[in-house]
Amino acid sequence: MKNKKFLIIFTIIYIALPILVSAKNALFTCEYYKPSDSLSGSQQANVLCDIYSDYSHQCYIKVGGVVDRNSNKEKIQNWGTATGLTWKAKEYVKNTNTCPNYLLIRLENNALFNMGGYAIWAAENETDLAALTDVLHNGNPKINFYPASLMGMEISDEDKKKAEDLINSYIDMYNDFANTSLEDCSNNNANITKYKECTDKMQAIYSNISTSNNEVYNYINQGYFTESDQIIVEYRAAVKAAEDHSGDLKKEINPPQSNPEPNLDPDLNLDVPETTLNCEIFDGDFGKILNSILGIVRFLVPILIIGLSIADYIKAIVAQNQDEIKKSTQRLIKRLIIGVLIFALPTLLKFVLNLAGIGTCSNIG
Repeated sequence: MKNKKFLIIFTIIYIALPILVSAKNALFTCEYYKPSDSLSGSQQANVLCDIYSDYSHQCYIKVGGVVDRNSNKEKIQNWGTATGLTWKAKEYVKNTNTCPNYLLIRLENNALFNMGGYAIWAAENETDLAALTDVLHNGNPKINFYPASLMGMEISDEDKKKAEDLINSYIDMYNDFANTSLEDCSNNNANITKYKECTDKMQAIYSNISTSNNEVYNYINQGYFTESDQIIVEYRAAVKAAEDHSGDLKKEINPPQSNPEPNLDPDLNLDVPETTLNCEIFDGDFGKILNSILGIVRFLVPILIIGLSIADYIKAIVAQNQDEIKKSTQRLIKRLIIGVLIFALPTLLKFVLNLAGIGTCSNIG
């Protein structure tokens, strides 16, 4: 009984101790954010780094989603060893007891340089970040490295102005699209140039809305704006107006017919030329019966050719008669020619009838 109690206590301590030590040793957590980039095609990335009391660390990275401690584990490459610089992340964290302001992230694989998966480096400021980027690019010119900023960093007036200008450009674009004339997109519009411009603009708007939504989401996550800010309210309204208007345009847009169907209004007196094809010869039930017969013949012909030829060759081989083998070969060639003619008969028949000016409207053969 005592042994069982001891085993239970030991198991509880064994499970709980690492959790307690880990929680006790954690100093602080650094969260970083890399926005998506429509030019390079790179996705949004989030990084979370836990710093411990012995100044060890563990980072987690997630591309295109929310990062947590179940995400991909990574270490900062220049934590204890400088990468082309004298700056080391561990010394900075130890001396300042704060997170590095920037990370540089590799998101792609490249077998040429024996580099695969994710990798991260840290930098104190933008100058160090640029220098670190140059050092890494010199060794790996075909690898892309992306900066990520510490969440909650103070945003400069210049950066915020750039963000505002970009969002305002999207607002102007969507409002302009919302004012597009429905007539310009109508398939009844004789001006095909306007029609094409309208459809091209509509496709571009779909693509831009997806991109701009990601960028606005990134700015809000980084603390540039909140959903209640006037510029974001105006942006959301412009997007909705553009999306609503695109629904109206869809009703107007139909591919213009370069060769419209003739007007078959029975009230119109259309003179039918006397040379109209005669559809009576192979039309109706007779045409269906003819097609059925041709189908049966086409099915039986190959079977008969193969069966009769095999029988001929077996007789000749059993009799060991060379002349009979030659005759069997000649008969096979004749049968093949007859079979080809039977298969080509419907086409030949249509050709002859068209030459005679009779023609046929049914699908013979």
